[in-house]
Amino acid sequence: MTQALHTPTPQRLINTINRMDADAQQAFGDIATLARNALGALDSLGSTGPHAQAIRAALDSVWFKAEDAGNRINAGAEEVGCNYVQGH
Repeated sequence: MTQALHTPTPQRLINTINRMDADAQQAFGDIATLARNALGALDSLGSTGPHAQAIRAALDSVWFKAEDAGNRINAGAEEVGCNYVQGH
C-alpha cells in the first residue's frame, strides 16, 4: 500500500521534527538509564572477573552511545529551531 504524497506545510515539518526529537530524547534517555542501572547492579555484586569487566565495558558503551545519539538528534533539531524542550 502506498500513501499519497503530500506537500508538507512548514508547521507540519516543525511539529514532526519536534516530535521526533522528543521521542529520541525519551527512548535514548531510557536506554542510558537502563545501562546505568545495570552497571550499578553489577557493581553492587562486587564482580571483578574478566566477564564482569566485559559486561561493564559493554554497558558503558551502550550508556555513552545512547546519550550521544540523543544529544546529536537534539542538536540537529535545535539547528533548525525545532528542538523539543521538556516541560514546554
